Amino acid sequence: MLQLGWMGLILFIGICIWLWYGNNKLQLTVIPVQHKKIPLVFDGFRIVQVSDLHNKRFGADQRCLMNKIRLAQPNMIVITGDLIYSAHFKRFRKICHMRYALQFVRGAVKIAPVYYVPGNHEGRNLSYFKLRQQLLQAGVHVLEKGKAEVVRGKEKIVLLGSKALDNSQPAEINAKDAAQMIAEVQQTAACCKADYRILLAHHPEFFDAYDKTGVELIFAGHAHGGQVRIPGTGAVIAPGQGFWPQYTEGSYKGTYGTMVVSRGLGKSMFPFRIFNRPELVCAVLHSVP
Repeated sequence: MLQLGWMGLILFIGICIWLWYGNNKLQLTVIPVQHKKIPLVFDGFRIVQVSDLHNKRFGADQRCLMNKIRLAQPNMIVITGDLIYSAHFKRFRKICHMRYALQFVRGAVKIAPVYYVPGNHEGRNLSYFKLRQQLLQAGVHVLEKGKAEVVRGKEKIVLLGSKALDNSQPAEINAKDAAQMIAEVQQTAACCKADYRILLAHHPEFFDAYDKTGVELIFAGHAHGGQVRIPGTGAVIAPGQGFWPQYTEGSYKGTYGTMVVSRGLGKSMFPFRIFNRPELVCAVLHSVP
């Protein structure tokens, strides 16, 4: 009995260590992106994507996260939503913890220019206006449904934003808001067809609609890599996609462009990431003839 007790204790400690590692040990994934519209001066341009932090802490002053970002040597950092965590129950949405989210952005702007679009957790949080003001004061470019030009020499690429959606609303309202968001992206994208366009979104489930706008590159998150992944099979479930979701990590080719999906950094209702380490993505742009 004593031996079985010790074995159980060792197994318990082993599981705890495994869970800690799988939820805190950051992974950096480098994804090459090629396109003929990428100006030659942007060849080798490195974009680090941060998604779904959910106010998670990675060491004192986000030191572990900052070190991993520096390792990627980014020319630009893009945040694709859900910096904060917003409670699923409306009565608690006045509470918004953003300490670690702000520690991250204040460190990130010292590394490279930072561009941000909100996610569904910002979309349903009553403190989003306060967060937005803090981001602007820190020097973050808040795009939402606007656009920004990144210039090198005489050439440029264009970043497009997308507004937040609130998934906790009734389905018909969600569908209406999503259609409006896509229409706004389409309108903005049409104004700069000659440029290489990068859309910062949050919801990968709208990939087909994003692709029809003609944009060349899309960054998205939201799926959390499926939160729980089965080795050799893939993600189990993701918000907005249900069971066995299609878009959870890596890059996906469309008719006109490519979507890059980050597994994200934090977690949502389920307290653990299983076989699904928190991820930073570094997309490297390459100009081709």
